[in-house]
Amino acid sequence: VISSQHGQFSQFVSDLTLGSGKSMVMKGTASAVASTAIGDVRIDGIKIEQPVTMQGLQGLATTPLISSDVHVRGGTPQAMEIALICTMTNPSNIAMASGDVTFKVFSGGQDVGRAVIRDMKLKPGVNNVPSVFYFSPQTGAAKAAGKLMLENFMSGVDHQIGISGFEGSTQIPSLLKGLSQLKFTTMVPAVHDKMLLAWQSTLNLLTITFT
Repeated sequence: VISSQHGQFSQFVSDLTLGSGKSMVMKGTASAVASTAIGDVRIDGIKIEQPVTMQGLQGLATTPLISSDVHVRGGTPQAMEIALICTMTNPSNIAMASGDVTFKVFSGGQDVGRAVIRDMKLKPGVNNVPSVFYFSPQTGAAKAAGKLMLENFMSGVDHQIGISGFEGSTQIPSLLKGLSQLKFTTMVPAVHDKMLLAWQSTLNLLTITFT
């Protein structure tokens, strides 16, 4: 990308990420080799000007985001780590490779942590993407909302969460405008394993015990 065109390229990528499609004109020159009766003849400087339409990702919202295989894998005093699989549909005809992507996670309208997708790659169609949710509510209201979410999770009740891009979603400047505007909702499937009899977690002065 030409240095003076980074802003326009960022807008193009954002339009492609959020919209249904994007048209552009490809211009340039090409070389060709023609086979003739006297042998191959190379022809240089052939001008090309071709309109191209690319299907957009439509905010990855054409089908609901599905969460599955949710399980607590560990954590620290600062954050509980919850692994899960996110099933996302890429409705476009282009593959997307975005590097590491981070989303805010909301429960009951409160910010309860971050979801991270390492080396996010989405081929056209359905993709099952491994993710990690770092549960770390900070405010009193967020801790109350997070406590309810975990209680539902452990008590067999599915729980709806919101997922949103933000200004820290990616370290790639050209992708930030589009990724920061992505928004999803998904149901977190609850634990239905009756073999689990007790569990306790302490996080930022919030202690949750289930028996």
